Formats: sequence, C-alpha cells, structure tokens
Amino acid sequence: MSSILGMANALATWKRSTSSVLDSTTAAASHAPDRQPVRASCAQVQLGGSPSGTVTVAGTVQGAADTEVLAWTGTAGTRCTVKQFTAISGITTSLSGATTIAVEAVGPGGQPQATTYTLKSGHPVMITEDRAPSWLGQPPGHERKRGATCRVQYEETWAPRQGDVVVLGTGETWEVVGTPRPGGDLYPEFWLVKLEQREGR
Repeated sequence: MSSILGMANALATWKRSTSSVLDSTTAAASHAPDRQPVRASCAQVQLGGSPSGTVTVAGTVQGAADTEVLAWTGTAGTRCTVKQFTAISGITTSLSGATTIAVEAVGPGGQPQATTYTLKSGHPVMITEDRAPSWLGQPPGHERKRGATCRVQYEETWAPRQGDVVVLGTGETWEVVGTPRPGGDLYPEFWLVKLEQREGR
C-alpha cells in the first residue's frame, strides 16, 4: 500500500446502500444472511439455473419466530414471501438444478427496502477537489455540486462502485459517480474514483 500511503491526504469510511439480505452466491442446502432487513420486509428469493424444489425463509414476523416456504418447478426466477420479516435467521433449500441464490428485502409492492452498511473504515485515500464548483455560471436555483477525484488502494477482492458513499474523517460526505476505473503502470495500483458532493439548491 506504499503508493497510496505516500499520497494519502485523508482517511475514509466507505458505505454502500443495498436491499440485499443474501448476496448472490452458489446455491447450497443452507445459507446465513449477509445482513438484516432495515424494516419489516418480504423476502424476495431469486434462483438461477433450472431449479425444482423449495426454499424456506426463517426469521421473525410480528415478534414471533416464523417461516415461509417458496416453491420452484424447473424454471429460474423470483418468488416472494407474503409474510414480512423483521429479522431473517436463515435460508434453507431442498433444490435440484439451482445454480445461484440471492435474497432481497422488498416491500409488499416489490419496492426495495435499502439499508446502508460499512465496507471499509479508516481507509487511506488521496482526494483532489475540482478547481471550480459546477454551479458557477449556472442560473439561480441550479443544484450546487462540488466535484473531486479520489484515489484508493486497488484490491482484487473489493472495488468501489457508483452510488457508494464516502465519509471522510472530517465528517464530509461524498457520493461515487460514474464507473470507477483502475489506474497505475504495468499493474493496477489504485482505483480512480469520481466523487460528487451536493450542497443544496
């Protein structure tokens, strides 16, 4: 990390908003949730492959332990529980032909129920602010935005993505815009990330 440590001018906490309860993974007999619903939510289960069988979602509904069983008959796709879980303790399967499984927290109408979780804390970054704020020369009422470029250590197991929230040690909050790209010489050394900070209207 010497290349980034030598240039770093800030420490950042990286956060991501998601409605995923179980990130997409290879289907197995049982799965522990990666995170919990942020509020009472239906569990929308997506299977890949040609699944036949059942998926059982177990957790808490209206303060009591409860389960709901979803069935597939050979075609990939999504099924959604009718019950709204405030917590999910586990997902068990009795399937053949399933390749992947993912579970999302959604409302009764199918709208994602997003929560924000921390990816990394105290991560060294180099941030360079744009010279001119984007609202200069714009008519009154134009949304005020500040832009910046951020370099963060390259890692094969993790990558920043559009929509991530970056909180600096100073308390400033930025949002990742566009698609981050790797930078460096012969091999990737850092992620080059565009940031934007909205300052009201």
